[in-house]
Amino acid sequence: MNEETTFDVRIICELPAGDGVLMVHNLSRGKPGSDDFRPALWGLPGGGYSPKDGSHEAAALRELREETGLRPEGGGLVLVGRKDKSKNHTQFFFSVGGADFSQETTLTTKGDPTRTVDRAEWVSYENLLWAFEHHGRDPEGRPYNMAHLEVIFSEE
Repeated sequence: MNEETTFDVRIICELPAGDGVLMVHNLSRGKPGSDDFRPALWGLPGGGYSPKDGSHEAAALRELREETGLRPEGGGLVLVGRKDKSKNHTQFFFSVGGADFSQETTLTTKGDPTRTVDRAEWVSYENLLWAFEHHGRDPEGRPYNMAHLEVIFSEE
């Protein structure tokens, strides 16, 4: 039997001064102990690719808009990496280039139709590095998706 290949996209959106990265708080899903359980974690914006998106880049722009309200002006997305999560599932990582964001940029999660995200925040590199070095928890104890931190701090 041939299993269908699936894809998802993640977006790395940095503040221009290198002060931080946009992260979203993903709500927990499924029942604890079940195969489909996912704990609530902070991670990069993103989600599934649908053929109606037309391209991975279009899916990334849609997910960024839905989960954070951001629409990058003056810059597009650049593919910065890809990770095969399994034999039939690949993640594509994009970076937002040339967009003019700041700590004051308004963020909203109201566009997320599935309501899997309840907050979007700019997080300092200092807190992200702390979380990366301390098993995925920042100084305030907030849990992060370690796979996403690994991408942020990779030297590719």
